Amino acid sequence: MIDGKSPIARTTLRKVIALTTLDALNPSKPQDAALAALTAMADLVERLATQGLLRDRDDRALAACVDDALRLRRRSATADISRDELQPVCDALVRLAPERVPPLRTTW
Repeated sequence: MIDGKSPIARTTLRKVIALTTLDALNPSKPQDAALAALTAMADLVERLATQGLLRDRDDRALAACVDDALRLRRRSATADISRDELQPVCDALVRLAPERVPPLRTTW
């Protein structure tokens, strides 16, 4: 927050979080790096929600997807994850990553 305002639009935040979460679900990504990214996204979502920046239905859906992705990735270290479990999370993340986002503010 800068002067009480976020320099990044909510749609941009949503897209960054969704795409980072999707990347962490890629099975070719090393487990430790994927878990670190997912944990960072879960922490970010929690902080943003606490600050009132994530508050609508899509924001809550995004938070749930990040939690689901983290749970699935943790479980993938010891068990196989089925496509039926993974696909709904990936589909939701793609839907929640808006196609267009406003430009970043360069001045305050």
